[in-house]
Amino acid sequence: LTGRDRAWSEAINIFYDSFVFVGYGFQADRLLIGEHVHNTYLYSLLTAGLIGLISFIFGILLYLMFF
Repeated sequence: LTGRDRAWSEAINIFYDSFVFVGYGFQADRLLIGEHVHNTYLYSLLTAGLIGLISFIFGILLYLMFF
C-alpha cells in the first residue's frame, strides 16, 4: 500500500477509544494522528462520530436516488 494503512488503523483505533462514538471534531485526524487520513468515510467517522458517518452515507444515498 501507499503507507495510508497506518493512518487508517490509527483513525479506527482512536474512534474506538472515543466516548460513545461521538467523534473528535474538525481536523481531528491532523491533531491526533499527525496526518490526514485520505479517506472520506474514515475522516467523517473520526470527526463526527458514528452519527455523522451515518448521516454522511444517508446524504450520499439520497443524492444517488434523486439525481
